Amino acid sequence: MNWHLFAFIAPALWAICNYLDKYVLTRYFKDENSTGVLLIVSGFAAAVSALIILIAGVNVTDPSIWFRLIMLGNGMLFVAAFYPYFYALREEDASVVVPVYQTIPVFGYILGLIFLNEHLNPLQIFGGLIIIIGAIGLSINFRGKIKIKSRPLLLMLFSAFLLAVGNLIFKKVALQESYWVTNFWEYLGSGLFGLILFTWNTSYRRGFIYLITKKQVVFALSGIQEAFNVAGNLMSTFAILLAPMALVSVVVNGLQPFYIFIFGIILTLLLPKYFKEKIEKQDLIQKFICIMIIFGGTVLLAVS
Repeated sequence: MNWHLFAFIAPALWAICNYLDKYVLTRYFKDENSTGVLLIVSGFAAAVSALIILIAGVNVTDPSIWFRLIMLGNGMLFVAAFYPYFYALREEDASVVVPVYQTIPVFGYILGLIFLNEHLNPLQIFGGLIIIIGAIGLSINFRGKIKIKSRPLLLMLFSAFLLAVGNLIFKKVALQESYWVTNFWEYLGSGLFGLILFTWNTSYRRGFIYLITKKQVVFALSGIQEAFNVAGNLMSTFAILLAPMALVSVVVNGLQPFYIFIFGIILTLLLPKYFKEKIEKQDLIQKFICIMIIFGGTVLLAVS
């Protein structure tokens, strides 16, 4: 089965999630407790996905206790990885924050080389570097003095590393069991993480209860966002099973800025009251060039 289709659709779904995240955070949440509330929503949405897998009749009781514990932990890790992402997104635009996820394949290549003995050929490495360069170029402001904000950068690097570790664990362990069994225990772990946050932190719990009782629109938007996120995760992890982890990570995370750029223009033109993206001539030229660079890298990966 060809992995490219899954790897191409996943970042499009995540790009939609990024804009929904940014919209909800900046419009409806003003305090830092909102980050924990959104993580609880993410965890509970994953638990619903686990329930759907169970209802579908998948036998999830065969794996060993160690397998279950590892995937439960990995599910918790995936939700925790978005904690620094939400903080970074609160401080910076999505078009600046998301391209930092291009470091996931860098971490993925190092981890895959150490723990999975995965090796990429020179053309694949070259294509991956091209995608990373183009994606990072999208986030650089060439007007005036170039400034790098260390806090959002460090937060996103930490998030990228945690996601790379989660991808490594998934591929290392998922090969021992079926795809859906692995996802069940991982989603259950994400739900457990959300339950722990809900139980442990009073502010998060009150915020979540307020959300579902007084802000049904926001809760609905968060639910839609999580549906797209879960679908993207399913496609991404399935692609990882079919191809080297670093290769899939480069394609998935390299294309996400492309989709963010396209969606940003569309949303800015159609819904300028709610979404704003820089679409001046210089910005469009810069982003177009970077997108063409990314596209060239993905072509190299597709033919290699």
